[in-house]
Amino acid sequence: MPITITLSKPKDFQKTLLLLKDDAQKYNVSFNGKEHNGFASGYGFEASYIVLADKISITVHKKPLIVSASTVVKEITNYVRGLAV
Repeated sequence: MPITITLSKPKDFQKTLLLLKDDAQKYNVSFNGKEHNGFASGYGFEASYIVLADKISITVHKKPLIVSASTVVKEITNYVRGLAV
């Protein structure tokens, strides 16, 4: 069952994308993302995002069974907010 998280779009989203691409490369995660949408996969996870005005909707399509949905939401939320700083 997919997990969807909606967050405020960071003010400098272009910078956020660059940081995300750098992290994906550093951790050997496949990432194909643009200003309006994207997809990432690695370590048993598959996720996509879409940007709608001032919000980002992130959907996790696949996750390891041992990782809870609440952990996924918490970690993604903290990660995206950390990139926006």
